[in-house]
Amino acid sequence: MKKRGQAVLLIAIIVIVAVVAGGTIWQLTREKSGGEKSGGNSLNETNATSQGASVIQLNCSELALTIEEVDCLENVSEISVSVSRGADSLGEGDLIVYATDKDGQTKSKKSIIKSSEKQKLSITEFATGDKTKITVEFEINKDSQKAFCPGPIKEYKCVGNETEKQETSSGVPAPSGSIRATDQRNDASGGYFCNNTEKPEHQIRLYTYKNINGIKKFSESYIESSKINNFCSNYADAGEGMRYDIRWEWDSTKEIDGYRIYQYYEYNETKRNYDYYLDLTSSYIKLVDTGLNLWRLGSNESMQ
Repeated sequence: MKKRGQAVLLIAIIVIVAVVAGGTIWQLTREKSGGEKSGGNSLNETNATSQGASVIQLNCSELALTIEEVDCLENVSEISVSVSRGADSLGEGDLIVYATDKDGQTKSKKSIIKSSEKQKLSITEFATGDKTKITVEFEINKDSQKAFCPGPIKEYKCVGNETEKQETSSGVPAPSGSIRATDQRNDASGGYFCNNTEKPEHQIRLYTYKNINGIKKFSESYIESSKINNFCSNYADAGEGMRYDIRWEWDSTKEIDGYRIYQYYEYNETKRNYDYYLDLTSSYIKLVDTGLNLWRLGSNESMQ
């Protein structure tokens, strides 16, 4: 009997230990699961903050960077580049000069440049030669965001201390042809309004770009539409006014990744001086301008 009582007591102790251990394991599991869930919420909040961050937009059409002079210096192992910046309102930023030799090796130099300034940057320990390519860019960094504007790209022949400009090339095919505008009359919901006296003025400017090493490189030149302010004059019954949209269309450019379109608009005290833009992939050759900031896309296949 005594042994039987001891066995019962031992079983009871084992059951109690198992229950306590099970409760502890469950508690630890719940706490661990809760911790992982909390961490997930934190990550989502970080992503939401990142996604909501503002993006810097630069009016690159306002920027005028010019390579004024390039000198091949002593022993053909140093190159000096003078770059001027015209008057604009883009603020202070970084001027970056890249020098690439005939073997594709690139070195760069960076310096702060302000509006209406001229900078002279020297790149040392650089093997100049027959085809020395100089690339210029302007870059602004603000609140962990980065934006840049492309500048000119030129090739030079460096022999001894002599420098000869060989050619000018952006490396990105420039847009060609023309930009056409067609008004789309829509009395109910058109984004713009005109009559015999109220005549908003419209225009767009178009660059091409290629994605090179994750960076958009833009064409040096652009095409632009005519400035248009006479849409109401096309309709005899528009004297009291009408609402309208605009369909912009341009010729396609081969061997590019996309287009950047800048908007110009002026009426009364409202003016947009090429300070709003939209980037489109190369599959798009038209868009519908439905008002300030309200553009719809039209691909080659759609929007007949």
